[in-house]
Amino acid sequence: MLFSSPGLSAIFNEIKDTDRNHILDLGEMREGTFRFFSKLACKFHFENLKEFIVETRDTSNFVQNLDSYLTQHPKEITFDVILLWDFINFLSIEELSYLFEKLKPHCKANTLVHSLTYITKSIPQFPSTFQVKDQDILEVSIDSPLKEKQSIITTARLLKSLPDFMVETNLFNNRSIESGITEHLLRYTPHLKSKQKTLLKNNYKYEKKTYDNQFRIDQKTEKGISHFSPGLIYLIKKMRENNKKQLLNLGKDIAENNNFLSRYTGHVTCEDLTQVIKNNQQKNRMSFGNQNLLFDDGKYFDGILIWDLMSYLNQKELEEMYQRLCRVCKPGTLIHVLNCSKVAAIPNPGKFYIQANGYIELPADKDSNINTGGLNTVTLLKIFENTKMKKSFTLVPKMAKGINEYILEYQ
Repeated sequence: MLFSSPGLSAIFNEIKDTDRNHILDLGEMREGTFRFFSKLACKFHFENLKEFIVETRDTSNFVQNLDSYLTQHPKEITFDVILLWDFINFLSIEELSYLFEKLKPHCKANTLVHSLTYITKSIPQFPSTFQVKDQDILEVSIDSPLKEKQSIITTARLLKSLPDFMVETNLFNNRSIESGITEHLLRYTPHLKSKQKTLLKNNYKYEKKTYDNQFRIDQKTEKGISHFSPGLIYLIKKMRENNKKQLLNLGKDIAENNNFLSRYTGHVTCEDLTQVIKNNQQKNRMSFGNQNLLFDDGKYFDGILIWDLMSYLNQKELEEMYQRLCRVCKPGTLIHVLNCSKVAAIPNPGKFYIQANGYIELPADKDSNINTGGLNTVTLLKIFENTKMKKSFTLVPKMAKGINEYILEYQ
């Protein structure tokens, strides 16, 4: 099975411009993985914990056996990337904690640890085999019969036992459901205080400096409604005038979308506010967390994609969102808003899949007959003060019925 891996893509983007990266692969030695990192001038180390887990799974001497199994690297050897693969599914929380304690002396500030978790009811009896095929593609070979999953180690539980690590980004995307596998990317951050450990957002960079004359993208979707998006086309054309421009995507963290957008902007930061809204749907009022829409001082964006989020927030919530966005806006920042006069009865924003030549696939729920009235330009500009209406798109041919788009420019 080929697995689309935003985690691998994120690792590639972080190490591709630096030399002499040290990689620790805790899995089997695979030619494709070795070849991929060798092209990046990385120094590679293998451990093959898969063999160790298979041999010791039915014993009670994990700690003692691990001490004698792991290579005793010199103290001065530190790793930039550690590939944990799917071992998290086959170890207890205590065993994982001990393994990380053994690895920590060879971690340095910002060492990345990549792992995969099975999100299905059944998992293989033993770890699978993984091989890097490309900068964002993994080949997954399940080598053993399936068994019922006994327990789940959640990210929160894992991080509680690993105080010196943080989740770099959420790598759950549309391919996770199809493949039954999702990813985690941990970062070693003993230098950060606890309150800083969630400040880092999901970042995408495109490896090429050129872009296509037409917008092209090929990704699997959910067969929703086709919508021509003149607002997105306008924003991208403005962004690609300088490939160093920064784009903030507040919609679903769909790797294909972000990788596509990064071709034309140079750099995309994604913060999935749809999950924040979903988590607060049972409350009378949604509140933004301490880390939502907060970035390092001096961080500014040239463009912001809000999608349809405004349809699910009341005026006070929109005002709070705008106040936070003001901190990362500068004169000339463009803000794209997709306004649905007809939205779904469910209180959750949907997924938007960018298609070829300026088209977007809207969630099928957007065809609901429930009319909420949507936003009008007067309300929008009143809430988003210090902005002006740069462009407004209504009833443009091939736009979906009931969809309006606005481009605001921050003053």
